[in-house]
Amino acid sequence: MKKVLIVIFNVLLMVSCSNDEESKIQTSSSSQVNHEVKAVENTPPEHKGKLAIENSDCLSCHKENAKLIGPSFKEIADRYSNKDIDVLTDRIINGGKGNWGDIPMQEHPNLSKEEAKIMIEYILSLKKI
Repeated sequence: MKKVLIVIFNVLLMVSCSNDEESKIQTSSSSQVNHEVKAVENTPPEHKGKLAIENSDCLSCHKENAKLIGPSFKEIADRYSNKDIDVLTDRIINGGKGNWGDIPMQEHPNLSKEEAKIMIEYILSLKKI
């Protein structure tokens, strides 16, 4: 009987410890997500566009300082100004062709105008002074 009680006690102890560990892991992971959300919310406006670009497929065709498939972001910034934000936002969402050669700009219909505008504002901030 004593051995049975010891076995039951050990099983309960293991279950108790494992639940406590899972609880710690869940709390830690939940806390990490909260910190990440707060980090994005507290990001200065001038960096939100950069984060949006990094979390999109933009970098598969563009680089900040060098031509890849499409023009570099600095080339775009040097060609356009803040008065072109609406036109450039439309090009990101609907795609385009002929502005930088024969290779078309892929459309991004899943982006909102606000997201595209934030990206454009960041790109235009790279303008040579």
